[in-house]
Amino acid sequence: MIEVIGLEKSYAGFPALKSISFTVPEGEVTGFLGPNGAGKTTTLRILSGFMPATQGTVKIDGFDVRERSREVRRRVGYLPEDVPLYRDLAATPEGKSLAAKIYAQARDGYHPVAQSTVDGLLK
Repeated sequence: MIEVIGLEKSYAGFPALKSISFTVPEGEVTGFLGPNGAGKTTTLRILSGFMPATQGTVKIDGFDVRERSREVRRRVGYLPEDVPLYRDLAATPEGKSLAAKIYAQARDGYHPVAQSTVDGLLK
């Protein structure tokens, strides 16, 4: 179940989300539609724990996204349009560790595409 109560997000004082509230019952499939700039991506980033809200409460399966982010992320899959993960981690110790794990799996034959992905990251 997804519960959103009074969700708000501001960027440098500009309100992107204004007091959004909704509930999605367990097992229900829901579409999230709206024009560009309506706040769809911002809302999904907050629901997935990818971005903090300015105000309001979001609960996934009863877990507050702000207080129990790890539990929420175990239950939610979120694939944004532009995945910044690899660029953001490439030069950090975490990124190098991720690349090494992917490389080892590719070397051992677990995933044939991983080799080219790692090679691209290390360039």
